[in-house]
Amino acid sequence: EYVEKQKAITPDESLKKTKPSLETGLMPISPVARLLAEKKGIDVSQLIGSGPGGRIIKKDIEKAISEGEPFKEITVEGVRKIISERMLTSLQSTAQLTLNTSVDASNLLVCRESLKSSPQMKGLSKININDFLLYIVANILPKFKNMNAHFLKDKILEFERVHLGFAVDSPRGLMVPIIHNAHLLSLKEISKEARRLNTACQEETILPDELNGGTFTVTNLGTMGIESFTPILNIPQVAILGVCSVSLKPIMKDNEIKFI
Repeated sequence: EYVEKQKAITPDESLKKTKPSLETGLMPISPVARLLAEKKGIDVSQLIGSGPGGRIIKKDIEKAISEGEPFKEITVEGVRKIISERMLTSLQSTAQLTLNTSVDASNLLVCRESLKSSPQMKGLSKININDFLLYIVANILPKFKNMNAHFLKDKILEFERVHLGFAVDSPRGLMVPIIHNAHLLSLKEISKEARRLNTACQEETILPDELNGGTFTVTNLGTMGIESFTPILNIPQVAILGVCSVSLKPIMKDNEIKFI
């Protein structure tokens, strides 16, 4: 049976691949093969029928199922392997809890725009939202030492200094460079150091010491439009801040609903 009546297929034509999909009505396929292909999600456009006139029959579908989809094998090694092992260890060895909240970013965006357009703010025009976040976190953590800490077996180590890590998507995979003594740096200095470390990650020139010793981590997926996610602890750190995208939301303010 054909999905649609068509001209007779010559022996030479039977050697050609069938057309892209069942819906085109241009391929010879048996009813049993058609049902099996639909059930198993087989793309029949990639098959060559072995039946009369190039007809796709049941055994062609069964062969496709047994062979599986074509794939490319990528060996996980180096940094990617280390990262995957650490993430697995983090989830297996700690009881992790995610808390979610929203904040009004209006003032932050206004401040960002003013820095971009003001000639008086020399050196701050390249400041981005992530720089602000790192600066804010670095200055808040000294007031919450229980968040700026490591958990080691039966001990919690609370740190006076803030060595702030931030997640970077690099050619070698996820990396977390560290801004050491971030609590002592100005917004401009944090921005400059963050750019330097980010570039080092992208160019694969980052040094081991620049990836070690973090006391807290910030991971920002806002530029990707992510609205919610669950960051994984960068153990032995006890906390991590996940930041999502800025978006308008309705809230009740002054007895009326406003979008901020």
